[in-house]
Amino acid sequence: MLRYSLLGLALLCVATSASAAPKVFEQVPGSEYREQIDTPVSVSGLALVGLALAGPIDLDAKVLYVYLTQPFDGRLRLEMTTADGRFRAQALYEGQSKGLEWVALSIEPHNDDKQSRAELKRNPTELAVAVRPVTTGGTAIDTLLQVSWGKLPDAQADRTLRLYVNSRRADMFVRAPGMDKEKGCTQLHIPNAVRFDTVCEIPWRPPAASKLSAPKPQLQLLRRDGFDESQQRVLVQ
Repeated sequence: MLRYSLLGLALLCVATSASAAPKVFEQVPGSEYREQIDTPVSVSGLALVGLALAGPIDLDAKVLYVYLTQPFDGRLRLEMTTADGRFRAQALYEGQSKGLEWVALSIEPHNDDKQSRAELKRNPTELAVAVRPVTTGGTAIDTLLQVSWGKLPDAQADRTLRLYVNSRRADMFVRAPGMDKEKGCTQLHIPNAVRFDTVCEIPWRPPAASKLSAPKPQLQLLRRDGFDESQQRVLVQ
């Protein structure tokens, strides 16, 4: 009886600290979470490969928490990859949210092959994670959602975002709303980096509920290669 009482108390403390248990988005049948190793990697022209809260990556995590600023009713696409492209994971989830809250995505592998996770742990390179809302037709909206590895943060707490970027060996900079000037990014110097090679970290303050109707904040990625400069704007929720 004592064991069950302590368990109940622990669960109550977790629920209290997080204000409410997060909603769980369900995996879409036929597109459940799967991990793969050494699969063909398609070439992408996008500079931004992933976005998550800064901090250690928990390779034993069974859940990812995703922050939804706006009310949401639809599907989310999850993609993960290592810098060398050897490890990949993907899934589709669906659910509803009132907005301004974290929701939970299970990352228990649906496929029976355990080699991919074992390989990842033997050679843990940087791991980029990206969650995007998708339309009913399956086309990704040009938006990235904030992801937390296995830890449920306070919905209104200030945080630091980490962007995983394919710089193509150029200098990268990032600017967020409210920043006076752009901030330089850091190259990872990872051997055989084919998916991304740079991380950018910036402070981020969640919008208040009263400002949900205001224009959505955008990040600006700047790539400078000699005298050549290009920009990419990213919508972050």
